[in-house]
Amino acid sequence: MKQLIPILFLFAFLSNSFAEISVKSFRKLENDLDARVTAPLKDFSGDVSAIIKVVTTQTGFSFDCGQAGIVKTVNKPSEIWVYVPYGVKRLSIMHPQLGQLRDWIITQPIEKAAVYELVIISGKVEQIVKEDISTEFVTITSEPSGADVYIDDKATGKSTPFSGQYSLGYHTYRLSMDLYHPDAGKFELKANAPTKKITSALLPAYGQLQINSTPESGAAIVLDGNPLIQTTPCTLDKIKSGTHTLQLSKALYHDNSQNIQIADGQTTKATLVLQPAFGSISITSTPESGAAITLDEVSTGKTTPCTLDKVSSGGHTVSLRREWYEPTKQQIKVVDGQNTKLDVPMNALFGKININTTPETDIYIDNEKVGSGSYTGRLNEGIYTLEARKPKYSTDKQKIQMLAGEQKIINLTPRPQLGTLEIETTPMDATITLDGVNKGTTPANLRNLLVGSYSLVLSSMLLPNVRTISAAS
Repeated sequence: MKQLIPILFLFAFLSNSFAEISVKSFRKLENDLDARVTAPLKDFSGDVSAIIKVVTTQTGFSFDCGQAGIVKTVNKPSEIWVYVPYGVKRLSIMHPQLGQLRDWIITQPIEKAAVYELVIISGKVEQIVKEDISTEFVTITSEPSGADVYIDDKATGKSTPFSGQYSLGYHTYRLSMDLYHPDAGKFELKANAPTKKITSALLPAYGQLQINSTPESGAAIVLDGNPLIQTTPCTLDKIKSGTHTLQLSKALYHDNSQNIQIADGQTTKATLVLQPAFGSISITSTPESGAAITLDEVSTGKTTPCTLDKVSSGGHTVSLRREWYEPTKQQIKVVDGQNTKLDVPMNALFGKININTTPETDIYIDNEKVGSGSYTGRLNEGIYTLEARKPKYSTDKQKIQMLAGEQKIINLTPRPQLGTLEIETTPMDATITLDGVNKGTTPANLRNLLVGSYSLVLSSMLLPNVRTISAAS
């Protein structure tokens, strides 16, 4: 921008005269990005408005551009931003004390999202010395973009890419962005010089953190008190350089925390050892194994003898259940990293019985056949009926009472059912054959025969017939 020479304006008016408003200059600001990037505003048709920056030291102005309508007016230090639709051709400037400039013809086409500068001169009924200070543009870009911009140690409220208009001479700038080191410097704006362009490559102020846990993975991660969704092992990107507190936690392990130092652009490896918060229990049962194990009222699906691994440290209740035995519970304390041995005596709910029969016969308990000749087994407490059954024998029956832990030996002796067979023949002296066995000659009196059917053969020269008879008891 060309430098404007300070000018002394002297306006003398009558006490009842109105002051004048005139346009000193109007131009398009080619490098100003406020309408397009930093402060865009759509007009009534949905298009991006243009901004006319009215430079003045006075306040209280109003503006009109005819039927198109002013979109918005924003007061800024030393200037007023007038948002107008593109294509407007006239602008009226009004002030309650200084008068008005009606339908000033705009000397350049108004484009969408463009920025223009309008310098106005206003007179007062007194002597005013007005000095226009020359300015030029500066643009600042950074990699990455989005850095906050400070000019002369004052926040601009904008971020890179940045464009601003400042007075000629030296200025300072500073760029600030999270996870990057700040960048600062000095620049000079000269009259009639090209737009000052500053490019900054921000240096990272972060590193990577590679996290592992041993002896197991899958530990939850808390970094500086903030829980993360990741679990071990994992690598965290863009961790701010400096000291951080890392904490790992996993079920059945004690939490472990450690201070971690992150350096710019480097990968820090951290492996935290998780100490077990569990032990194991080796369980046996006497006098018999095979008891189902329940831990804290939850079935383990295992039977004695066995070892339960990874049982959390502290107090637990072990329950055993087995057929023929009374259910039992025991309290146990598990210590970190140790194996606790537990032998559980179980009280029998049965007695043992041994049944023998003479001669060998079928054995029944409460009318259910359990064996033949002999039987060894268990009976719960109670009263039972024992029987030895055999054809042609009387049943030997006994009632017994069985107590838990008792052992009984029972002998059953069924007796044969006997009868007498008397045989006479005419003529006598017939040979007697009974079931193929010679029993002498008639007449005969055959005693102690088991009750039942027999095959009887009587033979003689005079009596050749074969007869089958039954012996009677």
